[in-house]
Amino acid sequence: MPGNSTKIDHSITAYAAAMLKPRVKRVGKQAKRAVKRPDDPENVHQTRVATRRLRTVFRGFKRVLPPESRMWNKEMRSVTKTLGDARDLDVQILFLDSLIHDQRKVAVRDGLMLLREEREHNRAKAQKRVDKAIASLKATSVLNDMEKWCKAHAQDLPDPPSRTLKLFAFEQIGLALDEVYAFEKSLPDPKKVGEHHALRIAIKHFRYSLELFGPLFRDGLTAWIEKAKYAQDSLGILHDLDVWIEKLPGELLKTLSRDGQSDIELPRPAEQGTKWLLTYCRTQRRDTHAQFVVWWKDNADEQHRRGLRRTLGDSIVENRTSNS
Repeated sequence: MPGNSTKIDHSITAYAAAMLKPRVKRVGKQAKRAVKRPDDPENVHQTRVATRRLRTVFRGFKRVLPPESRMWNKEMRSVTKTLGDARDLDVQILFLDSLIHDQRKVAVRDGLMLLREEREHNRAKAQKRVDKAIASLKATSVLNDMEKWCKAHAQDLPDPPSRTLKLFAFEQIGLALDEVYAFEKSLPDPKKVGEHHALRIAIKHFRYSLELFGPLFRDGLTAWIEKAKYAQDSLGILHDLDVWIEKLPGELLKTLSRDGQSDIELPRPAEQGTKWLLTYCRTQRRDTHAQFVVWWKDNADEQHRRGLRRTLGDSIVENRTSNS
């Protein structure tokens, strides 16, 4: 697919404003919920998602946004990071809750509960950082400045969309798509943990790019958005398991050191829970990865990539024909 070669015109700027405006409002609305209702993990999650979708506009329209958009992006990235730290703990707590509920071995269950208590404590501290980050965002004029820019550049968009705008969308989706397939070769290898994480991030950017430009195309690119969401969720599960697998050995050593246990002593709940969880995560990681590799081959390999290219290209040709 081509790079950034499309000549910028007013339709692209107007579309950027149209996409940015609701995302700014969404961030403001969700941020209030994340502060007022921190007990509901979904509020922090949706606020984080809102900030990421807003930042997708910065990524996709950097050629038409004003210079201050770099500062806007920096501010939003900081909020996203803080929310992400809290969200990661929420995910871990929910994961432990599901395992505790089904665990029949008392010592293992007690050990999992100890792991949960530690994360609950860290989550309370993370909420203070969330509150501070959102208060800091409100203290700036970032959201208001973005809304003012949107208002200044708002225009009625042509129906059907201009060919120039579609070409621009074609380029941006293509760039995101190429990032995804740059990591495809590493997918079958279960040991390529870093590459799998990078693939997840690339697919996330690709999905948000599809959502950003999908309205310009006949079917909204919904089939590919659904595929991208499934892939992102599946790789997200892998990443969550990888985090556990990376951290648990250190937590086990800390537990053994604190309790003064040796290998010949009877394992205590903290040790039993940690060892059980590490084994469980490794098994789940192996199985989830194998299932996803099969899904990818059936739903998103190079043949499917070429199919998306044809869909986008055919739409531009149709647009040119209808406007001729």
